[in-house]
Amino acid sequence: MTDLGGHFRDIAMALLQTPHDYIADHIHMTLKKVRPEEAIMVELLCGRSNSRVRLIKESYYKKYGRDLDFAVKREMNSDLRRLMRILLTTEREENEVNVAQAHKEAQMLAHAGVGMRYGTDDAVIAELLLRRSYPHLREMFTEFQVLKRHPIEDSIRLDFRGGLRDGLLALGAATVFIISISIMMNE
Repeated sequence: MTDLGGHFRDIAMALLQTPHDYIADHIHMTLKKVRPEEAIMVELLCGRSNSRVRLIKESYYKKYGRDLDFAVKREMNSDLRRLMRILLTTEREENEVNVAQAHKEAQMLAHAGVGMRYGTDDAVIAELLLRRSYPHLREMFTEFQVLKRHPIEDSIRLDFRGGLRDGLLALGAATVFIISISIMMNE
């Protein structure tokens, strides 16, 4: 590897790592920045199965000698830290869509404050976005758009500020991307 340089060396080194080791390294590099980028953190963690998140956390601990939860708590600002810690500790459901439940939760989301500007219930919103399966979220986002007459991303932009807004937008974008990929793979 000493004969390689630049980006080619980086790619070659990345190919020698397991995916969870690679992600753990990038999380560590992102956390070491003066201002960790929300979109990178969400992209690295969003879309991973529960078992993958556990492997990433184990790899991080083995490489850096501390829990990823602790590193996030120490290195990130309060808004985004809360979102990332929920993402790291919450077990995402991995089951099929319950359409009736998705519609009911879209109504809960609409009434929890998304798009209302005042009185947002962050805990309800985070719970719904971070615990539900990706196909369930697709159905919930579709119903939310029917109820509110605009996409959930517009409501997040109106209702949230700072790192939490950026993190939720990145989570929404990653969720839409993951849903699109899974639809294409199933066709």
